[in-house]
Amino acid sequence: MIKCVAFDIDGVLVDTKPLHQTAFLQALNSHGFPVTEEHHRKHLDGLPTKVKMELLNIPETIRSSIFDTKQDITFDRIESYIKPEKRLQEIFFEIKERNIKIAICSNAIRRFCELTVSCLKLEKYVDLLISNEDSKAKPDPEMYLMVQKNFRCRPDDLLVCEDSLFGLQAAYSSGACVCYIQEPYFLIWKKLESYLTIL
Repeated sequence: MIKCVAFDIDGVLVDTKPLHQTAFLQALNSHGFPVTEEHHRKHLDGLPTKVKMELLNIPETIRSSIFDTKQDITFDRIESYIKPEKRLQEIFFEIKERNIKIAICSNAIRRFCELTVSCLKLEKYVDLLISNEDSKAKPDPEMYLMVQKNFRCRPDDLLVCEDSLFGLQAAYSSGACVCYIQEPYFLIWKKLESYLTIL
């Protein structure tokens, strides 16, 4: 029986990947490290910014500066980029009506997670928020193990909604039930309800 539903943010609740990607690539370019969109899509998509810089062999002496530039660009644009959606509010309302807990688990930093949830007007429904500052990043399953521990539920009592390879790996490794969300518009109440009814 499902006692908690955990949602990733990027690609599940809202498509912020273009926002993150553009900000990251602009930050890299401004520091003399141009990276193509194709390379980012194939090798870096879904990873935390710090991990991306490690894979790109960015000198440690300028990583913090690139990170700060990327965050500045992102936060300058986020409130105009993310708007509330009635569809999501109705889904979260229906979940809470069934006395099921809601968690947010994202590889993004906490400030971004909190601001995104606020922009979507979902904060009153969320019982737990775990960012990459609170846990090991996906594909490590730690975030979803933390959800299970926090709500004292078995792995199969948790339903995870994920879109990316790393997120799916983390969810499956935790033993949770998994709902694959190809794009944010695939997240509809009818789909989630079928999991909550069957499982």
